[in-house]
Amino acid sequence: MTGEEEKILIEGIEKVKDPIPPLVYNALATRFPHVTIEIGVLRKTMEGKREILLIRRLPNDKFWTNLWHVPGTIIRNRESFNKALQRLMDDEFCFNFKEKPEFITWINYLHYPRGHEISLVYRHTVESDFMPPKGKFFPISDLPADIVKEHRWLIPFAAYAQRAVDGIEL
Repeated sequence: MTGEEEKILIEGIEKVKDPIPPLVYNALATRFPHVTIEIGVLRKTMEGKREILLIRRLPNDKFWTNLWHVPGTIIRNRESFNKALQRLMDDEFCFNFKEKPEFITWINYLHYPRGHEISLVYRHTVESDFMPPKGKFFPISDLPADIVKEHRWLIPFAAYAQRAVDGIEL
């Protein structure tokens, strides 16, 4: 990149206001680490098996088109954790939790398709008869083939944390 190109880029970036437009964000995301919140919503079936809520990514998603995923969101510039959590509940879950989700662990995805992500992983439990407004529950032992690859690593953390709480065999 020439000095003139750097100057033009910096001038363009200085014009960007929050929230950053998705195309601009996606162009920059692979260059900088960002923090995400991901919440494994679990329920126990009447048979005692654990299921996890997955939601399909949008058809126009640049990185994970139409794949199932554990709901999550990127914490935006100057956004509080609580505001990001509420946005996640409004946009992806379309329902509010009765209690705050429980923090489980963090995962450092160095080579995620969207770039370097540091994911704060939480879990939340719902009743066995809960039917989400969006998404579908899947048995943890039988996840769909078309799931975000990295979420196959994330799901066992949520399941193991829940098993420690209620002693359920997976």
